[in-house]
Amino acid sequence: MRKALAPTLGERPAQATTSTLKMSEGAKKLVGIPDGMRLVRQQWLNLDLGGKERAFDVPGFDEWSGTSAFEERRVSLQALPAGIYVLQLVQGNVEGQVVLVVTDLTVAVKQTDGKVLVRAAGRDQRPVKGAAVVVYAPGGAKRTATTDDSGEAYVDTSEPRVVVTVKKDGDTALIDTEFFSTLMTTPDVFLYTDRPIYHPGDEVRFRGIVRKPESFLARLFLPSKRSVVVEARSDDGLGAKTSVTVDDFGSFSGTLTAAKDATAGVLRVTATVEGRAYQGEARVQNYVKPTFYVEVTPESEAVVPGSSLKSKVHVERYAGGAPSARFEVMLTRTSLEEPAWIEDSGKGAQGSAVTYGSASTTEGKLSVPERVYSSLSERLEMGQASASDTWASALAFDDKGDAEIVIEVPALAQGEERVPWKYALNIRARDDQGTFASATTQLYLSPYQVMGTLRVSTKVAKVGADASLLVRSTTLSGKPAP
Repeated sequence: MRKALAPTLGERPAQATTSTLKMSEGAKKLVGIPDGMRLVRQQWLNLDLGGKERAFDVPGFDEWSGTSAFEERRVSLQALPAGIYVLQLVQGNVEGQVVLVVTDLTVAVKQTDGKVLVRAAGRDQRPVKGAAVVVYAPGGAKRTATTDDSGEAYVDTSEPRVVVTVKKDGDTALIDTEFFSTLMTTPDVFLYTDRPIYHPGDEVRFRGIVRKPESFLARLFLPSKRSVVVEARSDDGLGAKTSVTVDDFGSFSGTLTAAKDATAGVLRVTATVEGRAYQGEARVQNYVKPTFYVEVTPESEAVVPGSSLKSKVHVERYAGGAPSARFEVMLTRTSLEEPAWIEDSGKGAQGSAVTYGSASTTEGKLSVPERVYSSLSERLEMGQASASDTWASALAFDDKGDAEIVIEVPALAQGEERVPWKYALNIRARDDQGTFASATTQLYLSPYQVMGTLRVSTKVAKVGADASLLVRSTTLSGKPAP
């Protein structure tokens, strides 16, 4: 039939010549089979089918305002022969894994200073004699032994963390340990610097205190090796290192220099004491002088809860003239009460539970301000500000750089009238160039705006003799009040 139809179809067109194209192999495979292992079984898991929902209730996230959860899927694996397996879950470039040991051996490992005891038994819980025991130390070093008639083997090692394998007739058990010796003393090292923020190239002064924890006390501790290596490095890895010596009082100190070309960010100060690293943090930041400044002039230095607080705010460039700027207002208060650790000092662990382990309740009010008012929070609650750009809706200065603010100070709660509150009014401004400036003024809880002081020339005067009386009036901050 083809030969019969061929004359009517005409000549076959010439085939176009094409070059051979190599198809893309796709993204580089980042997750594969571990070295020295072979693929035993694999299966696909359709995550779109979902699983049992579980709440995301990790401790420490109790104040999380959003909703979050995860799904739990149970997967059944077919029976596997005895051996050591790595179970991997791979999705794209993300991988999770767990070691799975399938064995009929029951192995218990006990460790003490300088020695490891290994006991091996079968499924019938009878001792297994002649099992090969290998104890692997960090770095690959290993020691071997064989179980005796009681299924026990002793191996000498001083490593706190080891991996133990027990083999018998093709069956292998795998156990890892993490041993903390009761004879080993881990000191508490308190490490701090002289400043929280440094410029690149600044000298960093540090001090460390080494103490031995004992019950609720911290005793003087002198490490066996007095030399301490201290490093200060920024986020880009640049920094310096020095060696100092612990003195007879369990303290050490010295100086380091931050790198001149260190990037802005965290400056990690690390002290290595007897092979253990202890870390403190500071910041590296380039100081940029603001191009303008802010002045705050309250109508009164006295704060009366339940009434209005009025203040004038002025902004001006150092070169003269008013910038185009907006500002935020925050009013905070702090208590002059002493923290709990001062109240509990000298009570021999009989003071408040705050100092001795419970959740903090009132401790730290001396240094942690309590927010009373925030212009940003007020706008967000009223829906007048966008979380993506809060400065677009902030209060603005007029053409002369002036503004007036009125804050309704909340009334005191019951019992707070006996607390000597101290208030602070903070103004933070931002100009159209993205630079910032701020100013803070202190305010005092008082029904009066002035204080009076009296001074006499003499405590005892004769009848008819001259005596002078000096009267002085000042503001609550100590300035003259004419």
